[in-house]
Amino acid sequence: CKAIIFSPPYSQFISSTCCIMSRDKVMIDQYSRYQQDRTNPKNLGNLPEFRFNYAMKAVYQKCLESLTPGGHLALLIKDTAAPGGKTNSLGWNHMQMLGQAGWEMAEWCQWASPGTQFRAIHQAAGHHTIDSEHIIIVRRPV
Repeated sequence: CKAIIFSPPYSQFISSTCCIMSRDKVMIDQYSRYQQDRTNPKNLGNLPEFRFNYAMKAVYQKCLESLTPGGHLALLIKDTAAPGGKTNSLGWNHMQMLGQAGWEMAEWCQWASPGTQFRAIHQAAGHHTIDSEHIIIVRRPV
């Protein structure tokens, strides 16, 4: 193929105390698929960060092998809020993994992602929120 577009999972996404899904248990109940995925050992989102990063490097390598030379991969990813008002720079972390897998940078930008009711609630409560999303486009070397 010539292009891949995706948004990767997040390490320990469903079980994390900093994600929206765990803040609002009602959301988990509404989406039974998430309930099933929580315990599936094949779900990358259940892995601790180190193992998750190792698995994602393999995913990025397989994507590279799947594309024709000059093909592109577009990655949509949002940084996450960390305790103490800090930010987990997932865009930077994934760009490093992509580079290690052999990808070349084509374009990297950020955009103000649309707000959700969850963001508005957390902003009103004074919590640190992430208001932008990375769009990272890499190219398979020719």
